[in-house]
Amino acid sequence: MQTDAQPSGPVRILVVDDEPDVEPMLRQAFRRKLRSKEIEFIFAPNGLQALAQLEAGLAVDLILTDINMPQMDGLTLLGRLRALAPLTPTVIVSAYSDVTNLRTAMNRGAFDFQIKPIDLDDLSSTIAKTLDYSRHLRRSHQAEAWQRARDLAESASRFKSQFLSATSHELRTPLNAIIGFSDMLLEEKAGKEPDVTDDLQRIRGAAQHLLELVNDLLDLSKIEAGKVDLALKTFDVRQLVLDVAATVQPLLAKNANTLALDITPRADAMHSDPGRVRQCLINLLSNALKFTKHGKVSLTVTREFLDGRDKLVFAVSDTGIGMTPEQMARLFTDFQQASPETAQKYGGTGLGLAITHRLCQLMGGDVKVSSEPGMGSTFTITLPAEPLLPVPATPPVPPSVSI
Repeated sequence: MQTDAQPSGPVRILVVDDEPDVEPMLRQAFRRKLRSKEIEFIFAPNGLQALAQLEAGLAVDLILTDINMPQMDGLTLLGRLRALAPLTPTVIVSAYSDVTNLRTAMNRGAFDFQIKPIDLDDLSSTIAKTLDYSRHLRRSHQAEAWQRARDLAESASRFKSQFLSATSHELRTPLNAIIGFSDMLLEEKAGKEPDVTDDLQRIRGAAQHLLELVNDLLDLSKIEAGKVDLALKTFDVRQLVLDVAATVQPLLAKNANTLALDITPRADAMHSDPGRVRQCLINLLSNALKFTKHGKVSLTVTREFLDGRDKLVFAVSDTGIGMTPEQMARLFTDFQQASPETAQKYGGTGLGLAITHRLCQLMGGDVKVSSEPGMGSTFTITLPAEPLLPVPATPPVPPSVSI
């Protein structure tokens, strides 16, 4: 089936006319453009054959057609072209006596007409004008198609975000209840019924894992919907890092790893969103501790002057399994992990790093990774530091005091 896709290469014109002298006349008149491959003519003796070529997939920029032809006339062809090639303009070529037919042709969508005998200069001008119109029409149609596609994509994204947000909120309430009641029962059964305690810890662990997944989905939906509001303030970086280290302590013990912290004196404060910085650091440390066993994980915080401003650099390094360049290229994509084997062995959804990447960008920074298989990985977050302390305002001088 022929489409409105614009053909590449020379301008392609389909000429539909049963008069045998039309083809040699056009080839002679446009010989230079034919030799330079600026233009190409395809000929059909009637509307039926022209239609067959178009339906077979012929793409053309312009159609020149006579009206009175055997088998299928030009008016019938015009009616079929509306559905087959609505963006391909048609120029009617007919005699003075066909005034009624010319009017009908224009009403059926013909762009212009030429009167026989053909004035070649006038025809050349008409072809140029029609091709300009064709290009404009295609550009407009393409722009409209892009806008429709964009609107559909945005609508789908909004629906997905709303669905994730609503579902996440509905799931968080029962999960928090499971965790809360599990904690209560664990306190009651502590030291009394080991088997029951073990089962309760498994229940609580599973619920906590699901809650973390739900929170990740909720964060992702907020980020995609542009609904993440940063709570900016100046805070103590050292204290935040110590809090983060305490949070990941269970993971540290689980795989028998050690955690080293190094915070340079100049990196003791920054102006950003402490909650989001904390979230990013927990994601990176959790990731490092998960893929490292009986090894070492370190978090180094420095203050550096980069790209004309002070920035805080958080580097999380591990001695874990490492990654190939191909695996690193997928890391910051939603729901993607280094490999299917990694996901199966270590679990996880592939959302943590994607969320970290987007949050860092929202805070005016970035996150990068360097790694080698078997040699561990280093994730580096770089964020604007802003002034260590706000500049104190000059107190107003009382009117009665002279200086």
